[in-house]
Amino acid sequence: MTVHSILPASQAEYEAQMRRLEEEAESARQAFIQAKGNYDRLCGEMRNLRIAWRDQQETTTQQPQPANNAGLVTKNSAYPDRIKPHRGRHTHAATYAPGLLMHTACNKKFEEDNVDHLEESDPITCPACQRAVKNNA
Repeated sequence: MTVHSILPASQAEYEAQMRRLEEEAESARQAFIQAKGNYDRLCGEMRNLRIAWRDQQETTTQQPQPANNAGLVTKNSAYPDRIKPHRGRHTHAATYAPGLLMHTACNKKFEEDNVDHLEESDPITCPACQRAVKNNA
C-alpha cells in the first residue's frame, strides 16, 4: 500500500493513519517470519532427503575407490561432503548451509545444483580447503 498524497489535516488523523500503517507492517512482518520458517524447514527436509538418498545409494552400489589420491584424504565432521563445481577443477571439502547452499572450507559458497557431489573418501584437491581442514583437525 502506498502513502496517500493527501496529508492528514489533524494530529488525530495522522495518528490514526500511522496506527493503521504500523498494524499492516506488523502483519506483514509476521507473515514474512512464518514464510521464512516454512522455507527453512522445507530446505532442511530436502537436504535430509538428499543425504538419505545418497546414503541408500552408497549401500546398494559399491563404487571403486578413486585411483588418484593426489589430494588430502581425511574425514572432517565440520566439512563431511566433497563437491566439485560444474566446470571446476578442484574438489572441495563442504557442508550444507541454509537455503540449498554448499559452504566450503575455503569460504566459497555454491548453489547445490551447481556442483557435483562426490564420495566422502574422494581426496580434497583445493589447496585452501586442504589448509583449512588440516588446521581444524
